[in-house]
Amino acid sequence: MPFLSTIIPSEIISGEYSKGTFRIYLTRPISRSSVFISKMLVVFLYTTTMMCYFFFYSLFVSYLILGGGELIVFHKGILLLSDEDIIWRFWLSFAFSNLVMISVSSLCLLFSSFSKNSVTPIISTISIVFIGTAISFIPIDIFELIDPYLFTGYIDIFLLAFYDPVPYDIFIDCFVVCFLWSALFISIAYYNFTYRDILE
Repeated sequence: MPFLSTIIPSEIISGEYSKGTFRIYLTRPISRSSVFISKMLVVFLYTTTMMCYFFFYSLFVSYLILGGGELIVFHKGILLLSDEDIIWRFWLSFAFSNLVMISVSSLCLLFSSFSKNSVTPIISTISIVFIGTAISFIPIDIFELIDPYLFTGYIDIFLLAFYDPVPYDIFIDCFVVCFLWSALFISIAYYNFTYRDILE
């Protein structure tokens, strides 16, 4: 999923720099802010649409193959979730997984604003996600201390939606952390895009 969420962001700015199209329409009476905001919205829409597709696909296939009824989850043993419990938990997992993937997309958009090719943002983003995910799984004290403040620490948060009781405090932490990181990435990308020399 992190890889798929980098496909559009990696190309949406750096691709236009490499092709030289910015030199044509950024000289027209249209603000760079408008261009950047439109590209950011496209990235967010792409990420959400991709996550929505996998969400409905997994639901459709599971109902097609397994049918309705209780959902078996392995959490502190075997946990049976009632039929009424499943849909809202899937929506919860979708919402927060999408939030994490938007953070990944925002990071890739940041790298794209600095790059002149579309490969570097993908490699850079996936490398950071890989390192951050490794920090989450390596049981070292310093890693456990910083992990809650990294958006990569919530890559698997969709699993928590199926715990009983649902750990809402972790979901709140996820929202705050992902929002702050995404805002930081977008702000830096916006500043760089606004003041970057299109002739370089």
